[in-house]
Amino acid sequence: MPMKRTPARRWFDAVLVAGGSLAALCAACWIAVARAGTGRCFDKVDEVPVRAVAMVLGCPKHLTNGADSLEYDRRVKAAAALFKAGRCGLVLVSSDIDAKAMMRDVQAAGVPVDRLSYDPFGVRTRDSFLRAQRVYGIHGGIVVSQRYHNERSLYIADEIGGDWVGFDARSAVGWPKWRSRGREVLARVKAVLDRYVLRPEAGSLKP
Repeated sequence: MPMKRTPARRWFDAVLVAGGSLAALCAACWIAVARAGTGRCFDKVDEVPVRAVAMVLGCPKHLTNGADSLEYDRRVKAAAALFKAGRCGLVLVSSDIDAKAMMRDVQAAGVPVDRLSYDPFGVRTRDSFLRAQRVYGIHGGIVVSQRYHNERSLYIADEIGGDWVGFDARSAVGWPKWRSRGREVLARVKAVLDRYVLRPEAGSLKP
């Protein structure tokens, strides 16, 4: 005669099934998004296809503890390196956080001010691509961020439309690196849900 499952056992089994399903969902979304970057993300300047525009995606200049953000610094340097190597003719900074500061820092790194622009309404990665297309008339280019972010960026860009490739800035190190990866798991699930279920518009399409 089979043993009866206690309420505690049933609760434990339900949690186990839910946890396994969530892990499987996260893994499937991670793989789907990663595929978007296959053959389209580059970490060497001279391998990046020439495009008219490089769009560097912003992030906070400083960490919550006040320290300088390596990811921010490396995105700035990557954008400047592209311009200096003649891989792009214009750099667009897209972010709602520290966008003006990033534009100044990209200029200080060697990009002339008349070859720079910034979009202060790039609240999310999706917003950046929608606004690049609908507000600025940009339908393709080089997206500049870390590899994990570029993969998701290209996944989103493929849905919106346009000819984009990615240039991978070097990643942060230590705890900031792993914190970013942890947040990226949920960001990829959200990107897949946006594509197939939610389909949101940009938060702001102001000029």
